[in-house]
Amino acid sequence: MAGSSTQTEPDASPEPGPGEVVKTYKCGSLTYAKAGLFMLFGWLLWGDFCFTMMETVAQTIMPLKLKSLGVSNTTWSIILASLPAVLNMTVCPWVSFRSDRHRSRWGRRIPFILKTMPFLVLSLTALGWGDTLAPMLQGGLPFLKSVPPVTMLLTFLVTLWLIFKFFDMFVNSVFWYLFNDVVPTQFLGRFYGLFRTVSIGTTALYNNYVYKFAETHMREIFTGAAIVYCVGFTLMCLFVKEGKYPPPPDQDRSKDLLSGIKTMGKQSFSSPFHWYFYLVKAFLQDRSMGLISSIKTMGKQSFSKRFYWYFYLMNAFLGLGALAGLNTTTYYGSFFYKEMGLAPEQMGRLVAYGMLAGLVESYITSIFVDRWHPLRIYAYLAVFTAATGFSNWVWLFVSVPGQVFFWITLGLVMVGTFQVSLQQGCSIPLFMRLMPKSLYGQFSSANSIVRSAAIIVGAPLLGLCMDGISILCSNYGFGETFYYRFIFIWPWVCNCLGAVFVCLGYREWKRLGGDDHYRPPAPWTKEGYEEVASRVPSVPARPRIVMVSMWLGLAGPLVNVAWVLVFMYFMHLHGLNDSLAWYAKVFIPFKMVLAAIAFWQLLQVRRDIAARAGGQKTRYGIPHHGVLLVNAITALVFFPVYWYQTGKMVELNMQHELNIFGIASLVTTAMTLLGVQILRWLERDGTEPALAQA
Repeated sequence: MAGSSTQTEPDASPEPGPGEVVKTYKCGSLTYAKAGLFMLFGWLLWGDFCFTMMETVAQTIMPLKLKSLGVSNTTWSIILASLPAVLNMTVCPWVSFRSDRHRSRWGRRIPFILKTMPFLVLSLTALGWGDTLAPMLQGGLPFLKSVPPVTMLLTFLVTLWLIFKFFDMFVNSVFWYLFNDVVPTQFLGRFYGLFRTVSIGTTALYNNYVYKFAETHMREIFTGAAIVYCVGFTLMCLFVKEGKYPPPPDQDRSKDLLSGIKTMGKQSFSSPFHWYFYLVKAFLQDRSMGLISSIKTMGKQSFSKRFYWYFYLMNAFLGLGALAGLNTTTYYGSFFYKEMGLAPEQMGRLVAYGMLAGLVESYITSIFVDRWHPLRIYAYLAVFTAATGFSNWVWLFVSVPGQVFFWITLGLVMVGTFQVSLQQGCSIPLFMRLMPKSLYGQFSSANSIVRSAAIIVGAPLLGLCMDGISILCSNYGFGETFYYRFIFIWPWVCNCLGAVFVCLGYREWKRLGGDDHYRPPAPWTKEGYEEVASRVPSVPARPRIVMVSMWLGLAGPLVNVAWVLVFMYFMHLHGLNDSLAWYAKVFIPFKMVLAAIAFWQLLQVRRDIAARAGGQKTRYGIPHHGVLLVNAITALVFFPVYWYQTGKMVELNMQHELNIFGIASLVTTAMTLLGVQILRWLERDGTEPALAQA
């Protein structure tokens, strides 16, 4: 047991036998032998499995249930996104405040999990049995008999959903803090790596083996998830032992909200959640804490520098874009895949296989995060995502058999997984490297406020857009679900806006010192900045690898032309004369022009490298080799997918679709070249570090 291998006396350690030295590890008042540490990790990761399964079930099945009841996109965007965001801005801060000051024989985190578990488990189970419970409730209450059954069921489910999310916020608020309280500091990095592995693996297993039954066995899945969470999390709470904590920073132990707010007001402004409590305090008409001056202080610290606003807005728009991501874990992704002819089993496999690939690649990508700097990686990938993210427009004009669509999409998912893992691995380190460490919690809270506010407003707006497109599609004779093919527009626009802000932030970061000399702006200090205690050196751009990346980028269009010549022979054999003529007269000439532009870019970069090496001024900056190389390799690895896609169109005699995919290839190549040019613009001033010697 994890608990049995811990000892709460600070100086206690196992007595070694004769000639034996037992190594122990400390976390506060807890002491672990190696076996106890393994058991601790095992129980925490088991808890992560149960928690992830419960969250994934609720997140993926509720959209299907609401949609089956005829709920509009606007309404269920509010229900599933905006309302939980409101809870996130209100419940979580208070729970975090109370948990930090709670003292009991079970610790300060576990009691909040155990005490809310019955309500969370019951509400989750009731969601699965809503079709049975709602009519029973309506039959037992005479004043509800006039309510239409569908309205009654919808109201019942929404009420249960809000109850579930309310108590889920308690767990979400303290579960993550538990790790910091019980895991020795020297193992936190490895633990979070294992934690992410378990989360991805759990989601992959669910999507591969369970999601295909989502519409036919909702009741069983909800009930099973509730049982797994109840039993699994209870065991984790019993076997993971919290230590002894020092007294809270204040002596006020009252448990009512108003007293908690008064205590909060007496403390410094370093708390990440103080703003919420001050607003509630203002509502209660207690002005003794200097409310206005306190809010002004926080505003000057967290919101007065445009540099930080760039990243708040970047995360806000990327969060909005994620609402409509094309995977089954988002609110709209599953409906898009259903419109494209995929069965639930195939949808689950898409997510599962992509996550399993990400599971393998997550460790590899983590190596490059510090070497290339997380901000640089994030900015470069944001540019390429914005430049090429419009490619899903093809599905407005192309309809292929579901099995063909499955293999095309699976290929795209597998090819792009490395870039996705690389970007996800940068998100938290990016903020850690940029925000002032003295007020990191406060700045993280400011980012959360902006992001949650954006989702509260943006989710209903997304629903309104989709409802409007649905009406237009119906008026023009398209299918009932055809409008889901337009869903790509929302994340693409959001990603473009997010890319603008991260690029502006990247330019400002370079102006503030970049790789070698960046210091976080700190308007509350006399100097106006905060010193960085320890710097992680980044690998500068390497000329030879930059040029290799450029040559690989040039190879892409040329290989594409060579393969098209092969497919033109098969077009001739199948009598696809219109496509044959289009590829000969349009595709090949335009692709060769794009290859010439790529070659021109290559020469320009080589000239700038030579100018930098000679101490001369460059026309543009020199892109870093890291993401540039990853993007070039990804484009080459995509060719098997292109081969399958084009071959299937020829085999099925789909001339129109064949031409559309050809247009998409031309547009993607052109936009990739634009992305490279934007990266040269990002690096164009004189603040770059010197090039490394190849």
